[in-house]
Amino acid sequence: MAIPNKLNTEIHAALKLQDVQAKLEAAGIEIRDRTPQEYAALIKAALAKWGRVVIEAGIQPKWVWSLRTGEPRASANFRPSTYAPWSYNDS
Repeated sequence: MAIPNKLNTEIHAALKLQDVQAKLEAAGIEIRDRTPQEYAALIKAALAKWGRVVIEAGIQPKWVWSLRTGEPRASANFRPSTYAPWSYNDS
């Protein structure tokens, strides 16, 4: 947890700078103060919600990221349950 906490500290320091705030607000970005744990929960909830939509709609990506190599590859034989952290099980 040391790296997420360090990133959180540095990001919060940058977000306190007036020029950074001005640029983000000009772009329509709302600044929120979150802990790494709150942000992780937000991402997990979004992946669960939109992952379900993608799976139920049968949407197939053209490319997927290989968890083994970290490189993109063509998505032939893509199976969400083996690649996507947002895969779900209703049982």
